[in-house]
Amino acid sequence: MSVALKVEELERRLARAGYMTVASREAKRYSFSLIAKRGEEGLVIRVLRNIDSCRRPAAVELKKLAFSVGAAPFIVGSFAKSEPLLDGVLYSRFGVFALSSLTLQEMLGGRGPVIYAKRGGLFVKVNGAKLRRLREERGLSLGQLAKEVGVSRRAIYGYEREEMEATLEVAMRLEEVLGESVVKPMDISSCRRCVEEELLSSKEEPRDPLAKEIERIAERRGFVVTSLRRAPFELAAVNVEDESRAFIKTVGRGSGAKELREDLRVAARIAEITDASVIVVGRRELRVELSRGIEEEFDNVHFVRREELKEYLG
Repeated sequence: MSVALKVEELERRLARAGYMTVASREAKRYSFSLIAKRGEEGLVIRVLRNIDSCRRPAAVELKKLAFSVGAAPFIVGSFAKSEPLLDGVLYSRFGVFALSSLTLQEMLGGRGPVIYAKRGGLFVKVNGAKLRRLREERGLSLGQLAKEVGVSRRAIYGYEREEMEATLEVAMRLEEVLGESVVKPMDISSCRRCVEEELLSSKEEPRDPLAKEIERIAERRGFVVTSLRRAPFELAAVNVEDESRAFIKTVGRGSGAKELREDLRVAARIAEITDASVIVVGRRELRVELSRGIEEEFDNVHFVRREELKEYLG
């Protein structure tokens, strides 16, 4: 199945699951294939035949866009190198989870995968609190459990503090010894939290002077600002406390009206499903030209002067 057909199939599947979706037909311009939102749950998906074709800059952009729209980023593919992706297994590509379409379907149904494919084998995340409770209920010390399972005392300590992942074999031995599974499944919300924690601890300055000025204004208003290169907007301003967000499109001298208009239509659709607004800042004459028809078509797109930006950011 071609990538384009797989995107269409995923869009239909997400719609049946109750998600509102925005599909991208511009694979070279935009980092995403699909953005989907259902209540508080959101996904930003890139569809590829082989997940190894996703390079680091594309993965970083996908994570930044997911943070901007309040979603979890995923790569949906069929192969890793020359091997088919295993169903029920999560892979990772520069910090973005990659999976088969069937595994994604299971996640949408609340049946999250528990196995992670990483260099060195298959691993699981351990529910540290449950592991400690079961160990203490059975009267086992760290050292005694470690001996029963065949790992070091330090490893059991790391599992309980959730500082280490266990191999699939170790997880199976823990279940044999303790009588219950201690594996923690991954769901969409936990994928989103992983990305948010990473991006909130990192920072990338926008290159454009106008974007830098806008970023300073937004940050003074309490927003976390993300700079994007392969999205229909250059900046996303997110208030992490109340989950409000605005997508900011800058209009410069090199901006073409046709591309800008298409960017605004895509941005407006994304804003519609994420309860956001689109703010267009830049040259007056191009703002005026673009506003004709756009403001009538979308009530969440606002054309403003620089000095009006503070008002629109609350």
